[in-house]
Amino acid sequence: MIRVLHYGLSSNLGGIETYLWNLARTIDRETYRFDYLYSDTGRAPALSAEFAALGSRFHGVTPRRVSVTRNRRELADLITPDQFDLLHFHAISASYVEPVMAAVRAGLSAVVHSHGSGTSRSLTTQIMHRLNSRLTPWSRVGRVAVSEQAGRWMFGARSTFEVIPNGIDIDSFGFDVIAREETRRALGLSAHDFVIGQVGAFLPAKNQEFSLEVLRELLVTRPSAMMLFVGTGPLEDKVRLRARQLGLGDRVRFLG
Repeated sequence: MIRVLHYGLSSNLGGIETYLWNLARTIDRETYRFDYLYSDTGRAPALSAEFAALGSRFHGVTPRRVSVTRNRRELADLITPDQFDLLHFHAISASYVEPVMAAVRAGLSAVVHSHGSGTSRSLTTQIMHRLNSRLTPWSRVGRVAVSEQAGRWMFGARSTFEVIPNGIDIDSFGFDVIAREETRRALGLSAHDFVIGQVGAFLPAKNQEFSLEVLRELLVTRPSAMMLFVGTGPLEDKVRLRARQLGLGDRVRFLG
């Protein structure tokens, strides 16, 4: 059995967490065992009960922001060849790569998987990304990305990497007349309302404020248009305020 330690789960259900869940549900569990490394103090990873039901274990380490020394020591104790065969490191930036460095120091195989193409976080995050991008021994690490742009962002414009698009179970998105009717009834929408749904955390990358601008223009020709936002996040209050400022309060629903 190939023992894989994944890094990338947080307590917030987002893109990486969804990707890992889809992977865990469909992988051959007689060939691979998936465990998960996380460093969120006091909060369990998203979908932890579901992952545990598939036989996965969780390994918490002290967050870097609490103690750099303890974080590094605990990673060194955990990421060893006698416990794992591979570290699969999922990230949207290289601002924190200590698990990768621990795997390299231990002689463990490691793959860095880039899931993002830029960051709008703090200046510290951007500086650490640039610094670690130069210090990480990429020649000793497997490199994959969800897109060409994500690969260039993580590994550098001249680096080599493999693009592996996120797999989608298209059957899950097949049109269902009954589900459409039931959902519209539950939300108080008529069969004739022109409904737009946006699913995603309220973060800068999702750009819900632009969606509001689109809705405002659409209402000129489609008076029945309605926008449904599915998700939560730190910018939700700002988007709610913007919807009111644009006079769209009755045409926008926040479904959580």
